[in-house]
Amino acid sequence: MVRLLSSSRPGVIFFIVLVALLIWLPGFFCQAERIGWVPVAGPLSVWVSADWANQVPGKLIMIILTVTFAFLAVHLNTRFNFIPERTFFPAFFIVTLSAALPGTQIFHPVILAGFFLFFALKLLFQTYRYNGTSFHFFQAALLIGLGSLFYPPLIVFFPLIYIAQYLLRTFNWREWFTPLIGMILPFYFYVGINFIATGVWEPLPGRFVTGITQVIEWQDFTTAHFVFFGYLALLILVSSFRMIARFTTRKVSSRLYLIIIFWTFVISLAGYFLIPAASVEMLAIVALPVSYLFSSYFLIRQPVWKCETLLWGYLLALGYLQISAYVL
Repeated sequence: MVRLLSSSRPGVIFFIVLVALLIWLPGFFCQAERIGWVPVAGPLSVWVSADWANQVPGKLIMIILTVTFAFLAVHLNTRFNFIPERTFFPAFFIVTLSAALPGTQIFHPVILAGFFLFFALKLLFQTYRYNGTSFHFFQAALLIGLGSLFYPPLIVFFPLIYIAQYLLRTFNWREWFTPLIGMILPFYFYVGINFIATGVWEPLPGRFVTGITQVIEWQDFTTAHFVFFGYLALLILVSSFRMIARFTTRKVSSRLYLIIIFWTFVISLAGYFLIPAASVEMLAIVALPVSYLFSSYFLIRQPVWKCETLLWGYLLALGYLQISAYVL
């Protein structure tokens, strides 16, 4: 399995798509239990409560978007080469992690937030050794602000722009000032258009505030959940130690990109624990930095049996979680 996913052959694409379909397939015939959890919605995602979001059309759209997002993650590594080899490993881990919880296999705006975050990261990476004043930070902040109107917890990633500036650029007051404008602009236009259309003046959209402060919890954690997340935490620790041991052997640019990806992971976890409305759907965003961490670990030359054991352990934990949601 490791050798298959380590390759960049086109056949791996079909294998990953097949894995995605196998994970989602049971949800088309029966509904997994979802107790006390509903997708958090922003001002531009009122359609979340529509019936079709939890039916076949919504699930099909979600599969297509998830697979697309997964292969965009592969493109990011191909473009900036922060993982030494070209591989489809990131797509595999994003596909499996994003749909790991059967109860979240519906169309919800967190996947759109993932796209906004991806393109923001790409813009931030492009600023490395960029000549002259870069407006990529303004564009990245604009994407984060716009994405927050779909999925409000995405706003927590705004500090990532300044972290990238500190790591990748020398101080330029224009570059440090323009992200604030970029973040505010989507809200400015939304409030203005909403006032013209409805006559209601909201300095800060009420649905955005609700999407941050509303308490949403996943109340039906079972043994299978603890097994899966426990194994996931173990794999993150093992991969992190291996990454730290090999970190100094990477190119300077790769190290800087990986540090930004690390902060993306930290901010994702902070958003989950600090924002009341953020719930288990954040796994779809956490999957982006985690996929690069896991991919880097499995691509490092080491005993094949060890990699195979850890990878099959991950698949077994994932399978147990899927089966328990519909059968046990």
